[in-house]
Amino acid sequence: KNNDEVGVLQNSFKNMVGNLKDLISQVMDVSGQIKGEKGNPREWIFIQLAGKWYVRDKSWKLNQDGDLFDMSNAPFEEKLVAADTGNSAAIDARKRLQAALDQLRPQDGILDDGDGTGRHANKKNKKKEKETKKEKIN
Repeated sequence: KNNDEVGVLQNSFKNMVGNLKDLISQVMDVSGQIKGEKGNPREWIFIQLAGKWYVRDKSWKLNQDGDLFDMSNAPFEEKLVAADTGNSAAIDARKRLQAALDQLRPQDGILDDGDGTGRHANKKNKKKEKETKKEKIN
């Protein structure tokens, strides 16, 4: 293998090890919390379905388009916050949640081309498999 391929493999391996370390750390945090020990929980959650995603904390939600929503009355109401708001809590929330999205970089991942429900991953492949099986039966 040439040096470029070796470098790519080394970087891939380093990324896998780094992800594994993160996973182990999160599992350890959760296991401690289950036992009643104090942990270091995240203050936000990340949700992704198809080409849509958002990061949310207890009061705010920031989506893939940069839209910030006031979630104080959720699940009954999601109020869109103007991008040029002067509300300091909204400004802080936007910075904090955008930092989480910047760290996660969901736009770089593999996106489902479905309708956003998450049920369409590999739909084309599954359809082809069914058609192939039907042809083999006939």
